[in-house]
Amino acid sequence: ADTTHMAAEWYKCFSKRLYALQLVLGLLVTVFSVTSANCANDEFEKLVFKRATLVCSLLLAGLVSIDTLFTPRLNWRQLRQYAVDLDSTIWKFRMRVGEFEVDDNNRNRGRPENNLKEGLYNWKTRVKENVNSTAMTRFTGQTNYVTKKKKFRSFTLKKIVDSDGKDLGIDNHFSILKGQEYMNYRVGFL
Repeated sequence: ADTTHMAAEWYKCFSKRLYALQLVLGLLVTVFSVTSANCANDEFEKLVFKRATLVCSLLLAGLVSIDTLFTPRLNWRQLRQYAVDLDSTIWKFRMRVGEFEVDDNNRNRGRPENNLKEGLYNWKTRVKENVNSTAMTRFTGQTNYVTKKKKFRSFTLKKIVDSDGKDLGIDNHFSILKGQEYMNYRVGFL
């Protein structure tokens, strides 16, 4: 989620700056063209303002083509949506609601973890398929976005045993592990 947030923020800043430059250049084109029309007395000033209008118009056309080529606004919106989707999935898993709800009858105790694995895999696949390939390459360094469907092993909860061998019961979804260790323990494929 951090990478998608960072990439979305970068594209947001890029698109906002590009838009601001387009506005400034459009304003300059207008000012220069009006000023050149009002310079009836001096031919040199008229020529300078006409050339300034031409240069600003060409720069504006270049910025519009860059905007069309790189589509920073589209990438920003897509990446932001995927980041929000991932945050939502993580919070639903933490709160054990929706597809991560714990089965009261204990028939399938590993279902929330299996659903999280499947959900993260599907999220990752959607991001790689739908986001412009250059959008994430800049932030992840990966250029190959081909994904294959993986078979997930079913997840079973483990009994917790302390250092003396005393049975402490079944894993109750609380963890004293740090972030990456927790994800490796719970999800495993990341």
